[in-house]
Amino acid sequence: TTMRATMAWIRLALNTESMGRADLMEAVRRPARRINQVASNLIPPGEISLGRLADLANRLDERKAATWKRFVDAIEEASQVAELGNSGSLLDYLSHQVGLGKVARTLDAGRSKVDRSTHTDDLVALRRAAAIYGDLPSFETRLRRLLGRDDPPEPGVTVTTIHRVKGLEWDRVIVFGVDKGLFPHLLSEDTEEERRVLHVAITRCRQQAVVVAEMGRESPFLAELTKSVHDTPSRVTRPRTSEPPAKETEENPGTWPDTILYETLKEWRRQIALGENIPAYVVIYNRTLEEIVRTRPRTKATLLQIHGIGAQRLERYGEDILKLVISHSTESPDPGKAPRSTKRLERPPLPDRAKNPSLPRPIPPQDAALFNALGEWRGGVARQSGIPAYTVLNNRTMEEIARIRPRTNATLLLVHGIGPHKLEKYGQELLAMVETHRSD
Repeated sequence: TTMRATMAWIRLALNTESMGRADLMEAVRRPARRINQVASNLIPPGEISLGRLADLANRLDERKAATWKRFVDAIEEASQVAELGNSGSLLDYLSHQVGLGKVARTLDAGRSKVDRSTHTDDLVALRRAAAIYGDLPSFETRLRRLLGRDDPPEPGVTVTTIHRVKGLEWDRVIVFGVDKGLFPHLLSEDTEEERRVLHVAITRCRQQAVVVAEMGRESPFLAELTKSVHDTPSRVTRPRTSEPPAKETEENPGTWPDTILYETLKEWRRQIALGENIPAYVVIYNRTLEEIVRTRPRTKATLLQIHGIGAQRLERYGEDILKLVISHSTESPDPGKAPRSTKRLERPPLPDRAKNPSLPRPIPPQDAALFNALGEWRGGVARQSGIPAYTVLNNRTMEEIARIRPRTNATLLLVHGIGPHKLEKYGQELLAMVETHRSD
């Protein structure tokens, strides 16, 4: 289900001028928007452009029209990321921003046994394939060609799954993805059976087997390859719960164990993104920040266990993150003393603007000069063209430009509200203004 939806989103992002009904119906269902029947009634057979899709909102009431617009905006933003041409960038966007990663985790939470790969496994496999097939326009074609291959020509590499290789042998075998959560699988209750599956994979070789795992997330089985294990239980008990997964959003980081640390990490991320002229989520995702707040890693080894922290991010940001965590620690430095209270902080009250969206959004001082310059430019363009100012650029778009300070067309396209049309019409002027305010 998640794999099918992901490929549909990729096709939509690559060609917004000619989108198929089947792909649109997949995308509207995953992630769920509660407009499945509406979409089924509105979307015509054949193909439709993004502009025509947006116009269909005129047939809906106000509430459903707003949901429809968010769906159309998500496709447009995905198409902007797709214009970068990189498979991995689009898959990351679909997983973490559109919400397909959360869809996969929710679907997996309802399963009780490992009778096939999980939805999360499928997304991980796609992302790893993107590291090899980085060219986005040819990604699906090359993937289908690879998976549809029965007898690859010699010399070549056979790509297959463990469950399909029993009884087969090769001179050399690479067992890929021997990671924590996969061996043993997080849904499995039979550790011995999981150990047997890995044994099958490794013993397919005649001469050499290479086992590959993500650094910091290695399977516990790897240690068993080089040392003896005593009294290892053959079954583990996996806790079950009927409670639905906690809702994860940017405004609600899990259980809010420490509001102050979470906000500090977000501000640190924002400063890094500004300095490198990249979107904040490229530095570190919200989910990663939430996990850091919950687990409070004190060493690089424990930081590596967190989702989204690999060797590269550890090297670039590890020291900064650990210093922030330690500076916000609620643990007593003296092991002989009882720890201070770890009472959970309450979520801060919503600002007045959240209660009244019509209030202006406060602009950080370091962004104010560029934001004001953009406002003056927008006013001039609007007067000259005889159109309302918000149709040139809305406030949110100007805020993001002032915060991110894009320096190329590609990064400008990642800003909310900037599509190919506005990029062509205003792109050079916007980039010139950003350049003149670089020293602010």
